[in-house]
Amino acid sequence: MNIWTEEQWTTGVLSKRQLIAMIEKGHIKVEELREEDVDYSSIDLHLSDEAYEVVNGTIKPCGADYSVFLREEDYATRLEPDENAEFKLKAHKIYLFRLQERLSYSLANSGFYGQATAKSSIGRLDVIARTIINGMNSYEELDPTNLGTGSGEIYLEIIPITFNIKVKKGTSLTQLRLFYGRAEDATINYPEVIKSFLYNAEGGIGLLSVNLTNTEVGGVNVAAFSAVGSR
Repeated sequence: MNIWTEEQWTTGVLSKRQLIAMIEKGHIKVEELREEDVDYSSIDLHLSDEAYEVVNGTIKPCGADYSVFLREEDYATRLEPDENAEFKLKAHKIYLFRLQERLSYSLANSGFYGQATAKSSIGRLDVIARTIINGMNSYEELDPTNLGTGSGEIYLEIIPITFNIKVKKGTSLTQLRLFYGRAEDATINYPEVIKSFLYNAEGGIGLLSVNLTNTEVGGVNVAAFSAVGSR
């Protein structure tokens, strides 16, 4: 289904201009369009104040209406913010937030796909943050063929691993990229091109590697460091 007749589409990731136009035309619904929330190839997603603690383990996306699980006490317990409008999330617990943004049914079977990724700050805090788009079969993905089975709502599963953290409405922990066509359709598979920008890419297959050879530090051979406690 062609939802945007005046645009000449090329397979690949949408630009900032195209993402803003998608929002303005209502294909991506936001509470407020702020240009700083749209990067050159992605849109920031923000927490709402609808939050849950998942009480019996992760509820994985399964292609059904995800909100059904949130209404069951055996699966999730609704959380309320504290007096500072903050949610205190404890390490080793599983939480789920509805995001402020949602996707329009106009994207169903439209040829527009999506891939969500957590922001880099999440890894530094040792927090797992995985996006769930209602109706999808796996984390982090938008497949337009499955969008019609959900509501277009987007959720974020948050699991603090090491530290307790605080979040509040409007916090952005993840972002969404949209593609015209599947993301893999825009992958460059030419060995000569890969070798031109990935140094020493063996066989031109475009893989990055980490050198774990020991290095002498203070008279000790080490390959990595491990934190032993907080100060």
